[in-house]
Amino acid sequence: MLANSSLNPLPNQARGSQSEIERQFWTTYHIFILISALLGQSSILVASLKYKAVKLRPVIVTIIEQMAVCHFLLAITWVLPGTVSLVAGRWVLGEVYCFVKV
Repeated sequence: MLANSSLNPLPNQARGSQSEIERQFWTTYHIFILISALLGQSSILVASLKYKAVKLRPVIVTIIEQMAVCHFLLAITWVLPGTVSLVAGRWVLGEVYCFVKV
């Protein structure tokens, strides 16, 4: 693993000096954020792409869709690995992804 603690991708709350209750709190918080981000952004994309439910100018709808895609990707590439690390109590996704995430 990495010896340099500055390369630790876990949030400050997930690092070593905390109780089990604090870790469970932050894990629950991150799971809530992840689920709400995925459901919220998915519903925006489905409503605007499939059902054409957003009745605005096409440029505005495109910007909203692009923001939803970016937020969806952020949840997958940033929040999900942090949540996995909180659940496991350590970084389990490998050294390469650690450098990518930092």
